[in-house]
Amino acid sequence: MLETRKTLVPTVIASKGKAFLFKGPAEVCHRCNWRAACVEGLEPGRVYDIVEVEPRKKFNCKLGVEMTLVTIERAHLIVALPSKKAVIGATIYYQRPRKCDRILCPYYDKCNPDGIYEGDRIRILREVGKIEENKVDCDINDMKLYEVEVR
Repeated sequence: MLETRKTLVPTVIASKGKAFLFKGPAEVCHRCNWRAACVEGLEPGRVYDIVEVEPRKKFNCKLGVEMTLVTIERAHLIVALPSKKAVIGATIYYQRPRKCDRILCPYYDKCNPDGIYEGDRIRILREVGKIEENKVDCDINDMKLYEVEVR
């Protein structure tokens, strides 16, 4: 089970099931009274899912946006992994499949996903698909797509 926590997000994205990438606090956040309830405890570069929204709990932010109290957890991610290393239920250390700069590839975001870093411990939850070789111009025939949880 994933750990949940409360935080504040802009009201415009405060909906159950919405995911967001936390890029880090803005400069004004360091001087804000709501910092502990908002950005503290969130890791820059991680993706979070909103699992519950408390629509009556709203706050005005120093950035000029309305914030809503939500419950979040780290998002499950879909990543490309070598099928030989991916055992459902196993926990492994994440390694990018290969260095790639083909940003127009339909699988670029699966080989270079947001929210996960080289060396992170991940648990492989399930296989979600195969990479269609006719859509790519690199040697990824040993890769499949998996849903993973960052530990």
